[in-house]
Amino acid sequence: MADYVYKVSISGIKTIEVEKLGGVAHDVQQSLFVTNTSTFQGTKPVTETAMGLIISTFNTARGIYKQGGLGSKKDYDYAYTAIIDCLVSFAPYVDEIADGDKITLALSKLPYTKGPNQTGVKIKNGEVPTFLEYTVGLIGRANVKCAVFGTGAKYFAVISQGLLPAGCVMSLDGQLLFPDGTTMPAHFININGKRDKVIVGMTPRVTYYLYYFVSYGGVVSGLSLPLEIVCGG
Repeated sequence: MADYVYKVSISGIKTIEVEKLGGVAHDVQQSLFVTNTSTFQGTKPVTETAMGLIISTFNTARGIYKQGGLGSKKDYDYAYTAIIDCLVSFAPYVDEIADGDKITLALSKLPYTKGPNQTGVKIKNGEVPTFLEYTVGLIGRANVKCAVFGTGAKYFAVISQGLLPAGCVMSLDGQLLFPDGTTMPAHFININGKRDKVIVGMTPRVTYYLYYFVSYGGVVSGLSLPLEIVCGG
């Protein structure tokens, strides 16, 4: 899509892992105020000194909270909000300078959009989840997952005692269709949307078949190829 405009990702900022947040903020500060000042000129929304104080306050508050528990949570929450708000405040500043240029966006060290979301397109083109895996869990349980399908995908699974009947298909509208006269084997359906799942209630030493499917934007993929799994027991 030629008209797509790359920009700083606000959602990307807000979902930076907490363990990495202080480091990311420090990298942004160094890029904008020290190493790339020829690119990032003009008045910035936060001064270097103020940003440094926000970062150090967050790092200190997080360290205390990790060791001090709920008594220090209020200070940590305040520091977390402050550092996120600080990074978000740079989004319009960087976007104006970058004007959609990915190299400039990358220089800022802020997360930026990666292009149009292709998850729905992949589903409509007939792609299905791949690389299903499992590990044996506790008694009656199995831990399962598949490969990452795409941004925003929700993951679902069918676990059946026996292969699903031939001709059993999932429509784009999310209807699981069975040919006339078929009998569905005993099965579980996991609809929590997570890619990594813990399947419970399985019978030990019984072979099950795992299928994944995904949804995004109102469309649903077909069923994956099945994977034989067993549970702990």
